[in-house]
Amino acid sequence: MTELLVLLSGLGALALAALYWALSPGSVVAGAAADSGDNAAGKVDGAASNAAVFRQRLVELELERERGTLDDATFKQLETELKRQLLAETEGARPEQSDQGSRVPMVVLASVLFAAAVLTAMLYRQIGAWPDLRFHNLQQEFAGKERFDEQDMGALAEAIDTSLKFRPDNGDLRFWRAQLAVEQGDLDVAIEHYRHLLEAQRNNAMVMAQLAQAMFLQSGRKLNDEARALMHRAVEIDPTQTTALGMLGIDAFDRGDFNAAINHWSLLLRHLPPQAPQAEVIGHALARAKEMAAGEGKVTGIRVVVNKGGLALPNEGILYVFAKAAEGPGFPLAVVRVPQNGEMTWPQEFLLTPQDAMRADMTLDQFESVKLTARFSRSGSVSAASGDLEGSSSALNWRSLDGPVELVLDARIP
Repeated sequence: MTELLVLLSGLGALALAALYWALSPGSVVAGAAADSGDNAAGKVDGAASNAAVFRQRLVELELERERGTLDDATFKQLETELKRQLLAETEGARPEQSDQGSRVPMVVLASVLFAAAVLTAMLYRQIGAWPDLRFHNLQQEFAGKERFDEQDMGALAEAIDTSLKFRPDNGDLRFWRAQLAVEQGDLDVAIEHYRHLLEAQRNNAMVMAQLAQAMFLQSGRKLNDEARALMHRAVEIDPTQTTALGMLGIDAFDRGDFNAAINHWSLLLRHLPPQAPQAEVIGHALARAKEMAAGEGKVTGIRVVVNKGGLALPNEGILYVFAKAAEGPGFPLAVVRVPQNGEMTWPQEFLLTPQDAMRADMTLDQFESVKLTARFSRSGSVSAASGDLEGSSSALNWRSLDGPVELVLDARIP
């Protein structure tokens, strides 16, 4: 923007200079006016000479009348003719209002101003708001598309790159460009833009997570030390940073640290909408991590088997399984949720663990006796609603259980 202002100021100065040149005394306009003045002076001198001749000729006519050579009628006729001749010559001797001197420099002036306007428009197209407008128009054009093809992404990338040449500090455009680069598979470009953003926003958890994710993809889906540190730092700044939580869970699972994977993915699920596409994927990954940890004796919990019973279930909804203290607060100590559809197989088995807590200060391992509930929610809300199906257990000491607890969805909430 600074470059644009400088150039526009220069063009404005050029236009003013052209105007001053055209109107100044030493310009072509002034010179033309001087020439016109000289011609006019010459014509005025000629008119004065004609008047002297007229007076001389009139004197001669009067002398001839006195001598008797001319009678009165002839004298009057000749006098009238002489005056008419003088008048005609005097009209021809008046200075003409010539605009020829001013016409040429005004054309030149108009040409200069027109050229300045054209050049201004060209500069605006290159370094003004035109690239931003181009990017905005492309966004509007592609708004209805679910996915961009290579041509679309190339056009968007070109528009953003043009804008960034003159507005390198525009964080929104740079973030857009980094995301496009990831989609295009150009991870080097993506990492470059994310690093630039992080230099300007050192405590931006989202940028940290996106940079680490690009590095993860670049290194063959492995987190190196730098990327891992960025993910941990992102979660420290924002404990709900979903990208970082998901990646840290993957990294922990790959390293065999199943408890850490459970911690990260459980926290991630708390902050994802139940119907989010990744919620089902994370739920399956979390269940697998629990099984692996339980097999190694590194996690304790309650195994629950849920069956649908004889009542008809809706085609879609959310199945919640939660434990509450038999005596104590009514707040769930552990919650598992799984999106449902007509293709789900029954029964379904789950493992409730202390890591499935909804609050860090109220977990399953703080209580001995609990009650279990399974609820099929049509709306997806964890709160009970009319028409939901539910099954519950009596109070039980979960640490002494030697097998799974079966819950049947056999009660419809009125």
